[in-house]
Amino acid sequence: MRKYFRQIIIAVFLSVMQHFCGHPNVLNFAPEIFAQIGFDSEDGRLISTIFVGVVKFATVCYAIKKVEVLGRRSLLLTGMSIIAISLCTLSLAYFLEGDNQMSLFGKIIATLSVFGVAGGYSLSFGPLVWLMVSELFPSSIRGRALGLSTIISYAAASLVSLTFLTGQDKGLYVPFSMYSVLTIVSIVFAKKYVPDTGDKSSEEIHHELKAVWQSGRSFENISRQASATILQVNEDREII
Repeated sequence: MRKYFRQIIIAVFLSVMQHFCGHPNVLNFAPEIFAQIGFDSEDGRLISTIFVGVVKFATVCYAIKKVEVLGRRSLLLTGMSIIAISLCTLSLAYFLEGDNQMSLFGKIIATLSVFGVAGGYSLSFGPLVWLMVSELFPSSIRGRALGLSTIISYAAASLVSLTFLTGQDKGLYVPFSMYSVLTIVSIVFAKKYVPDTGDKSSEEIHHELKAVWQSGRSFENISRQASATILQVNEDREII
């Protein structure tokens, strides 16, 4: 598997960041978050949590419909950006207005931010992580790669839950700020090093990754160069 160390790094990155973006904690603690935002009644918290599920369902349906049109990489980066913005606004709302005394404007911003995290996740990590991880590797080692990614995913889930329970004692803005910073850093990494795995063989992905990591060029430049090469080859064939 040494040959595929770049793919392993990307698989580990995706497995970890699907939890370290903070989505599991936003989802698991949604009723408590809505209670602290100001939804005092149990029915209000329940309805708000149901709306989170509706947002997730609608967004993942959109992702499934558009994944072959827009591409895995495009959806991943878009969803991660939505998560980062939502986490920033959520942490800012808690920092400026406190955990239990938000104004109406703060409540609206915090609620929309929770929906944004849920929607961004369902557009990116939710439907794409295991699809992209499986497409990174050839069938000969795909099972082992997925097994390793699953173990790392469970470990990351446990760790991120611990950070939330510890961090919320200092104010809910603390863990959400940490998640937003991690998500922003992950966007930079994904933009630079994570390829679009759709409609490509594992060998094509391998050579594309090798070219990007060794040359420092972007995937867009590599793809344009590859397209130009293919076009030139086709033109040469027509001349012959």
